[in-house]
Amino acid sequence: MLDVMERSAIKVLKRRGLTDVAIAEALGCHRTTVAAAVVAPLEVSTQRDRGSATDAYRAEIEAWVQREVPVRRMLELVRAGDPPYTGSQSAFYARVGQIRDEVRRRAVDAVVRFEGLPGEYLQVDWGEVRRMAFTQPDLVGATRYFLAARLKYSRLMVVQFVRDMELETLIRGLLRVFERIGGVPWVVTFDNMKTVTTGRDVEGQPIWTPAFIKFATEIGFHPEVCALGAANQKGAVENLVGFVKSNFLPERCFVDDAELLRQQDAWLERVNGEVSQAHGARPVDLLAQEQPELSPLATTAADYGLLHLLKVTPESVVHLDTNRYSVPVAYIGQTVVVRASASHVRVFADQACLADHRRCYLRNKRIRERSHYEEVLKRKPRARVMLYRDELVELAPAVRTYVAVVCRRLRDQLASQVLDLHRLWQTAGTEGFVRAIETLLPEQVFGAEYVGALLARPADEWATAVAWLQAVPAQGTVDRDLALYERYVH
Repeated sequence: MLDVMERSAIKVLKRRGLTDVAIAEALGCHRTTVAAAVVAPLEVSTQRDRGSATDAYRAEIEAWVQREVPVRRMLELVRAGDPPYTGSQSAFYARVGQIRDEVRRRAVDAVVRFEGLPGEYLQVDWGEVRRMAFTQPDLVGATRYFLAARLKYSRLMVVQFVRDMELETLIRGLLRVFERIGGVPWVVTFDNMKTVTTGRDVEGQPIWTPAFIKFATEIGFHPEVCALGAANQKGAVENLVGFVKSNFLPERCFVDDAELLRQQDAWLERVNGEVSQAHGARPVDLLAQEQPELSPLATTAADYGLLHLLKVTPESVVHLDTNRYSVPVAYIGQTVVVRASASHVRVFADQACLADHRRCYLRNKRIRERSHYEEVLKRKPRARVMLYRDELVELAPAVRTYVAVVCRRLRDQLASQVLDLHRLWQTAGTEGFVRAIETLLPEQVFGAEYVGALLARPADEWATAVAWLQAVPAQGTVDRDLALYERYVH
């Protein structure tokens, strides 16, 4: 409630010809409060205040006001509460306006608000949701994170739910934000997240993580972090997270991540299409004014290669995300530049590309290019055998089992068996080779000569071939050489 002096000031300013909006800005209250005070009597009524049904939710409303939750969403939440709000919409809206004014007047530090120029500021922060409301059994109780970003001028929001908060996830998330808004803003403001800065130097300046500052320089924006102790800066960024948690997540559930994405996109389309209290326009409309001021984006989230400086190990590999990618043996012991895009891992030295691998998202895998080891393989025949065997066992589970049995039962022929199997794979191709192995494995017929004999037959005869394979004595019963095998075949 306004006191006598405040109501008197409003009436004086109104007589001087100021608009309700101008008076509200001058006195720090809402324009609807000004409009009510203009027509209300100056003296305070002595009638006893009977309170409001809205006051039962005052604590929640004050928290929502701090997080800038729209009043319409507040009404939805209290009507779904326990006990539910049963009063009228107009009474609720009026009481929330009063509570909002009181909260603002109680603020200890006056906050000087400023508006960004078109294309100037993008605010970014992480949010965490434990026990996400998934209904799919294997996802129940899963944790999800979300990257929330908002353009300060238009107030357009972009939200992305992800599985972790790693640096690469942040970088590719930012690139997707830039793709969504149509360019790169001048400044991107963060809370003091560890993937962006490792702390402050003696002069209080941020110490940027090398990969992140390299990314910012390449893409062309200025990174900023909230000043330590500046609650108004930190609050503006954190309000993004609070808004998502209070406006999008309550009373929603999702079958899986795909449905989460669909609901998220529908919600963003709605909130970006609503009039913002900050400027009285729709964010999606003001985005058109921002886009000409944004810098062009020269890459995409899928194509950008995240920078790593890695040392080539004695095995002639570099380690990235638990996996090992091969490099030519001449570079053992050297530090190389590794660019990891969403689909490829490329290794460079002095601007020359040494290796280009398909990126592997499994764990603890070797991804090797045979040509990287040719110098060593010429001098070490056994190394070639073991390298070829590693390549074979990665083809399929059935091939892994088959090769393991061959290596155990035909140990004295290990080198020739592996080399012959590898040659058959290179000749027949992966699909045909794996099909042959899957045909022979259940019949317990092991050896490169049998694989070669099967591959020599037309594929449409393989089903018939199973009959004569079943007539071959078990490997444990007799050591079959090629001549004996051919006698059974013919």
